[in-house]
Amino acid sequence: MSPVGRTALRLLRCVRRDARLFFRSILWRLALPFLKYVVPLPALVRLVSGPERRTIDDGRRRARMAAVNHLLVEGGRLAVSTNCLERSLLVYRFLGEVGARPNLVMGISSSNTGLAGHTWIEVDGQPINDATTSGFAPVIIFGPGGQARAIAR
Repeated sequence: MSPVGRTALRLLRCVRRDARLFFRSILWRLALPFLKYVVPLPALVRLVSGPERRTIDDGRRRARMAAVNHLLVEGGRLAVSTNCLERSLLVYRFLGEVGARPNLVMGISSSNTGLAGHTWIEVDGQPINDATTSGFAPVIIFGPGGQARAIAR
């Protein structure tokens, strides 16, 4: 199968899994590259966090977390940005909607080559679909509802 065919098949699987989630991810995918440059970060996180729902049952929460994970793995760059901030804002939004209480974590790492930053999502203290967090020290964490807290050093 051609690369285009494989991509189309992956996207079709995302639509079949959760069409509403997939098409909403496309809308956020188009908006976030622009919004991150014109909206201050704390306001952007509050905007993306949306209303938190606390009355979602565990089965629905687990199903949404699985659907988001599927979107991250199968959606490709069309549905989910490769930019860690944009990707994390998207996941933060979708997991917050089902009361998963995600944290958006921003961290830094220094090495001989310079300073680097990374953003990821954690639920219950565990990174969501991100194996690159171990070299980064958290600097600020946005909890549910977009509330920021600095990390004391």
